[in-house]
Amino acid sequence: MNSFIVSSILLVLIDSVYLFFIGKPVFDKTVAAIQNSPLVVNVAPAIFTYILMAILLNYFIISVNKPAFDAFILGFCAYGIFDFTNLAIFKKYTIKAAITDTLWGAILFYVVTTITYALKKGF
Repeated sequence: MNSFIVSSILLVLIDSVYLFFIGKPVFDKTVAAIQNSPLVVNVAPAIFTYILMAILLNYFIISVNKPAFDAFILGFCAYGIFDFTNLAIFKKYTIKAAITDTLWGAILFYVVTTITYALKKGF
């Protein structure tokens, strides 16, 4: 089983569920306040972002069998850099969006790593 492919699929699937059910209301409101127009996803950069996330998670965690807690820390830092930079430069970016998304990054990386390891072992 190719861990890179498995974890990449998991990243997209799990993150999509989160974005649709939990993140959407927060980010719709935040983005509309910042740019005075609704949130519209530009697909090509979104795909590239997921590729970078998959590389990050696989290179530093999964390929070297680091513990899932290390993935939690990596996700927390990766998402935190994005979110708190946004908070620093966008007047209307909210602390709620920054904290929610940063915690989500930590949880996402942890869950994807845990499931990927379980699938590698065959449960």
